[in-house]
Amino acid sequence: MKTLLNPLHLACRVDEFAPNKRLIEIRRGIATASNGIIVARIDLWKQEAILPEQIELLDGKYIDMEIWKDIHDADKITFTEDGIHCDKLGIGKSFDYSLPQGEFFNIDSILITIRDAGESPKAFTRFSIKQLDLLRKIFDSTELTFAHSAGNTGTLVFPDEYSGMFGVIMPVLFAEPPSRYLFLT
Repeated sequence: MKTLLNPLHLACRVDEFAPNKRLIEIRRGIATASNGIIVARIDLWKQEAILPEQIELLDGKYIDMEIWKDIHDADKITFTEDGIHCDKLGIGKSFDYSLPQGEFFNIDSILITIRDAGESPKAFTRFSIKQLDLLRKIFDSTELTFAHSAGNTGTLVFPDEYSGMFGVIMPVLFAEPPSRYLFLT
């Protein structure tokens, strides 16, 4: 069954030392979530469930992962200046927006670093199947495309170039990379 919003809450995490990791930030019509290992972004302008005037009033708002989990598969969602209203299986619910504790992390600086690093072929790349599966579920796609950046600054992951969605997987650094010739024996 197609949901109204992609399950972006899957990219969040409960962390008592970093409470903002449980929040989804909306800026300029882009919803962003991160658990510290992956970052996922969804262009809300490409989500059919949200009216353009509602996207504009979401600018600067934060939605808790549990609220997003509740609303992403609702039958109907309405965003207002004061809160979120949804209908799910004939039951109406209302939610308040959340506030970050302290300064919210700046994903733009990570993306600029990745962009400026340029592309790079990789000798070795390691990805967690769990993180890849999270992105697959968020993007609702059976195929993922990877764009590696130079200098281990992060790997861009997206379902297709016109989806309005992408993620970043932070690099796993090898203390000592394995020998490529190890596999010849």
